[in-house]
Amino acid sequence: MRSRVGGDVAGLSGVGLRHDDRVGGMAQPIKALDIWAFALPAVSFVQFLLVGRILVAEIMMVGMLPWLWRERDRLPLPRWFTVLWASWLIGQILTDLVVGTAFVDFARGWGAIGITVTDLAAILVLASTPRRARLFALGLATASVAGYVLLPVAAAAVDPWKWALAGPIGLCMAAGLSGSFGGRHAWLTIAAFVLFGGLNLLFGYRS
Repeated sequence: MRSRVGGDVAGLSGVGLRHDDRVGGMAQPIKALDIWAFALPAVSFVQFLLVGRILVAEIMMVGMLPWLWRERDRLPLPRWFTVLWASWLIGQILTDLVVGTAFVDFARGWGAIGITVTDLAAILVLASTPRRARLFALGLATASVAGYVLLPVAAAAVDPWKWALAGPIGLCMAAGLSGSFGGRHAWLTIAAFVLFGGLNLLFGYRS
């Protein structure tokens, strides 16, 4: 999931978070959707092979999509994205038919294209409010750390800052400093990210 969806939701043209975490100065109660906003990305490191790489979190999002899409505060799926996605899928199908792509290959490709739109549709609900967007970021950070500990890879052992630590730390900083505290202490937010950028340069993480 992390590689496919990243953190692009808030940056989509014409798409933005709709309301704050407080109404009338009072914090809103925790909802089931808040829990899922953290839990689904937190298990995104769990995967298995079936034709291609399958992420358990993505399968869960597909199953939950009808429920998620009924939420009134969800963000709309951008029309331009729908057009580009449909063009991508049609182009891939026509290409595979013309060149005679093997079943395993076109099934993997078509499946990945389909998962792309269901991922985005689910994230537009899971990250549609400031609170849930922060919880989603914390869930992605949790998945990165859990994957590093439970499913270590050679690259992370050689360079743990780049492959296991920098991403989660950045996500936690963004989640922690994007609320009212960070807004009231802008100097602290700027200083924290300048320091974080310096650490990335120090450890050779520039990509």
